[in-house]
Amino acid sequence: MDFKFGIDALERLMAVRAHEDAGGEWQRNATDQPARKTIGQEASVVALALSVAADDALVASRRNLDRLRAARSAKPVAVDQGIFESIASPGDEITCATEIALARREAGQSGLTISLFGDDTLDERRLGDSIVEAALLHLPILYVWESDDWTTFVHRREIFLNDRISSHAARFGIVGASVDGGDVAAVLRALQAARRYIAWSGRPYLLEAATDRRQLLQHGGETPTRDPASLLKGGSGNPIARLAARLLDGGALDDGALAAMERRVTARIADSRAPAQTPEAPVRRSA
Repeated sequence: MDFKFGIDALERLMAVRAHEDAGGEWQRNATDQPARKTIGQEASVVALALSVAADDALVASRRNLDRLRAARSAKPVAVDQGIFESIASPGDEITCATEIALARREAGQSGLTISLFGDDTLDERRLGDSIVEAALLHLPILYVWESDDWTTFVHRREIFLNDRISSHAARFGIVGASVDGGDVAAVLRALQAARRYIAWSGRPYLLEAATDRRQLLQHGGETPTRDPASLLKGGSGNPIARLAARLLDGGALDDGALAAMERRVTARIADSRAPAQTPEAPVRRSA
């Protein structure tokens, strides 16, 4: 492994995790409701932050764009241009991607349109329509699916018979692939391969990052969402622990440096969120 890349990626993974930890705790304290966090899905968004080009259009929810910004907060990467934000409704990342890609083509703009979404969109039944239209029109769209086996309410096996979501790409007339979503280097290689295919063919591509997402419980603790048996071979639900272990074993980091990195990243994310989490106290006025 390239240890320089590994250390940079580990810091970005930690930044995304710290962002989700802070957001989940804030949501639970503010609403007394369970927070569906993306713990275990850091590798896909970090790989995407490292692979997005300046002329790409990234279509994602506000939450996923915030995760992308957290991944960039460790060190800058050139993704400031061409980023679009979808509205909050699940599935709009998909339908908007088709419209944006078509508009960009008509405007003579280069680059890919990248749609980042998760299993919640399965409830919306929008993916098929978007992919069919993109395939027919030869639109350069990269669909990045963070898969964790669960839709908003039910397990994926109640909707699909196939183990891998990417197997559905062929029925829509496009190429698809699945990758271990806990390995940031593997996801980055898969994204680069997808980009090369789209540049060669001009057609859309579906990439599934199979992850082990964990959600925050209302009374503390976390629970896995994915059956371990359904992970890709060698997969793991903790991309940070996996990468850290490789760097420690290779001598690129020691325990002290690892702890210092985690403290530094956590403090930076906490400082960046502090203004939004500390609203002004209401002023009680006398009658």
